[in-house]
Amino acid sequence: MNYFLKIPFLKRLIPSIIKKYAFYFSDYEREISHEGILFNLDIRHLIDRTFYINREYEEQSFQNLVDVINDQSSEYFLDVGACWGIYSLRLAKKFDKLKIKAIDPIKKNINRINESINKNKFSNIEVFHTAVGDNSGTILLGSNSDWSPNYKINEEDTEVTEQSLIKPLDDLFNLKDHKIVMKIDVEGFEFEMLSGAQEILKNNQSYLQIEIRYENYDKIEKLLNEIGYYNYKGTKPHKPNTYADCNFQNY
Repeated sequence: MNYFLKIPFLKRLIPSIIKKYAFYFSDYEREISHEGILFNLDIRHLIDRTFYINREYEEQSFQNLVDVINDQSSEYFLDVGACWGIYSLRLAKKFDKLKIKAIDPIKKNINRINESINKNKFSNIEVFHTAVGDNSGTILLGSNSDWSPNYKINEEDTEVTEQSLIKPLDDLFNLKDHKIVMKIDVEGFEFEMLSGAQEILKNNQSYLQIEIRYENYDKIEKLLNEIGYYNYKGTKPHKPNTYADCNFQNY
């Protein structure tokens, strides 16, 4: 399969065929073993389909976190917007002493993470079913497809909605004087999420990998600069309605 995916037109064609097959025949559930981990996939969705075909997903970003955890002897990994746990599961296998906190507001994602934890007998992942922001309460999530694992807060023109708790990260965890790595992917809600995490950010040595929307970048950079963080690699989104993985640290 990897050989054929190196051919440009097949690289585009094969995922499209697999997607159409999954929808047409309602045959979309797959269990695969990779890196000594059992994964339950739904190949209707891009993340799952990419991982199913290539046995990799966001490998550069993932390897970056692996390198940071190794270099800094990190104690905690906070997976903020864990989706179904692809980062958490892979890191749990690589670092059995790493304390992993997987956080997601979508019930079916939480069910998948918990199923995978049980199936793989991981003991170093703790799961939290909540959105994260700058206040406590409830929020409405929405998606344009009932099979998608990615919902947005206050999304318009949705096919499916789901209510979730929302809490500041500072209310979830009382962490001080630790080495922390965070992966943050909250679908445009990153400023609010970081605003509710300032005690954790101030009181720990932290490395942040944040998917930032173009429209949010300037205020996020200002907020983080004010508490001692800088953009480690200088990466940022360059045009409206796009995202980029940005890396901040305070050490």
